[in-house]
Amino acid sequence: MDQITKRVSSESGLNQFLTKVYALVGIATLISAATAFVLGKVYMAETINFLKDHQYVLSVIVILPLALILILSLLINKMNTATALLLYFTTSVVYGAIFSLLCMIYTDASLVTAFISSFAVFAVLAVIGTRTNRNLNNLGSYALAALIGLIVATFVNLFVGNSIADFIFSILGVIIFTALTVYDAQKTKEVYLESDGTVSDTKLAVMGALNLYLDLINLFINLLRIFGKEK
Repeated sequence: MDQITKRVSSESGLNQFLTKVYALVGIATLISAATAFVLGKVYMAETINFLKDHQYVLSVIVILPLALILILSLLINKMNTATALLLYFTTSVVYGAIFSLLCMIYTDASLVTAFISSFAVFAVLAVIGTRTNRNLNNLGSYALAALIGLIVATFVNLFVGNSIADFIFSILGVIIFTALTVYDAQKTKEVYLESDGTVSDTKLAVMGALNLYLDLINLFINLLRIFGKEK
C-alpha cells in the first residue's frame, strides 16, 4: 500500500511539475507574440524610427537574450525563484522585440502559418519526448553537436551571402530543433524525477521551460524562413 501511495504521489507531483513547465512556455510565447505585435504592428513606424536613431539597439537585443540565457543556466541555483522568473520572462520580451522585425519583413499570413505549424509540431514532439521510454541522450548529444556546426556555418554564410545555403541551413535547423525538442522534453521530466530537493520545483521548471521555449521559437524561425513570403 505504501508503494502504491508513493507511486501515485510521484506521478501527481510530476504532472504538476510538467503543467508548470508548459504553462511557463505558453506564457513566454504569448509575451513574445504580444511584444512583437505591439512593436512590429501597432507602433511599427515608431519602432523603425527609434532603430534608425539608435542603431546600437539592434546589437543589444541580439546579445542580451544570450546573456540572460547564460546567466540563468549558470546561476539559477544561486538566485531566488522570483529572480529566475524575472530573467526568464525578460528573455521572452527581448525575443519578442527581435520578432517584431520579422513582422515588418514577412506577410501576416506567413507569420500566422509558421506560428501555428511550429506550435503544432512542438506539441506533438513534447508529448513524444515525455512519454517515450527510449533513452534519448545520444540523440540530444548529436543534435547539440549539429547545432554548433550549424551556428558556425550560418555565421560564415553571413559574409558569403549564399541564399541556397541559407535555405539548406533552415531545413537543417528544423531537423535539429525537432530532435532537441524531443530530447529536452524527456530531459525535463528526468531532471524532476532525479531532483533531490536542492533546487525548487519552480526553478527546475524555469530551466526546463527555457530550453523548450528556445526549441519552439527556433522551430518557428526556421519554418518561417523556409515557407514565409516577404512583403
